[in-house]
Amino acid sequence: MLYRFVNFWLMDITASLLVFISAWYGKIMRRKTKSCEISRDGAFASKEKDLYDEVPVESHFCATLARLLLYTIYFVLMAASVVLLQSHPYIMISVQHITVIFCIMLTFFQWFRPYVALCFGGLFSIIWIMSAATTFRWVINDIVIGLFALLVSHVHFQNFPSLQMFLWIAVVYDICLVKTISRGLPSLFSAGDYCDTVLCKAFELSDAWELPTIFTFKIGPREGHVYLGAGDIIIGCMVANFSQMFFRSSKYLSGTVLSYAVAIALLSQVENDPYPALVTIVPLCSFQLVVSAILSRKARRLFSFQCLESGGQRGGLAREIELLI
Repeated sequence: MLYRFVNFWLMDITASLLVFISAWYGKIMRRKTKSCEISRDGAFASKEKDLYDEVPVESHFCATLARLLLYTIYFVLMAASVVLLQSHPYIMISVQHITVIFCIMLTFFQWFRPYVALCFGGLFSIIWIMSAATTFRWVINDIVIGLFALLVSHVHFQNFPSLQMFLWIAVVYDICLVKTISRGLPSLFSAGDYCDTVLCKAFELSDAWELPTIFTFKIGPREGHVYLGAGDIIIGCMVANFSQMFFRSSKYLSGTVLSYAVAIALLSQVENDPYPALVTIVPLCSFQLVVSAILSRKARRLFSFQCLESGGQRGGLAREIELLI
């Protein structure tokens, strides 16, 4: 129990720190991007802003509904891909390996010159692949998830309603995912003798290949190991990034990260049964955003369908990918 206690709180602190760093890193990258765009024609930018301000509220509402459809299609495709690959589970493993290497390379390319990024990114990818049979594989996987968190800093939502739609669809998906897994898994991500569902088999393979789909701390015996889905950290990074962009205050960002840490802490009451972490993360973080908006007198703006920033103000990686995954 001591090892489980230590592992859990180390995981909680580290995951919350990753969420904070992701939002802070996104703030730095946006400042860097804006400073590079100062040389733009001021008159053109002013004209573009005026045109943007004239966009009626109805068009923002319609755009938000379009995003709702896009979010739904995204999660439906995720579920469908698992079902379609039921007879070819190793395809999932191959795709995951390619995705991990791509994200590693993409992260290094935004830090270094192309040839340097290629060398360092390739070296780290090789280390990750070669560490598959080692006892410290989980440490490297956690580092890879940390790189994912930095990449998420380039993803932001246009407004609070859009963020909420995505989060609650993710909650439904998470619940359905865990419910399917629990039919074949008696304990958290450990294979049972009667495991026969497609998702169960997928997690068996993922566990065998030790892919960075789970953020974990494995100090001490196996009974003391703790796990948190990588997607739960990514969701936290998205919420923190929105908080930083909307409030532009470290105080409210810290509140968002604290609510995320509390949501993870509540999971300590769960034993070994699979449990959808987003059930605690999404309500608490959403509530914190609303309370912060009320305290900062921005509640009306928070629930507005208008975008946070105009198109002329955005930039960066693919124009600071304005939406999602």
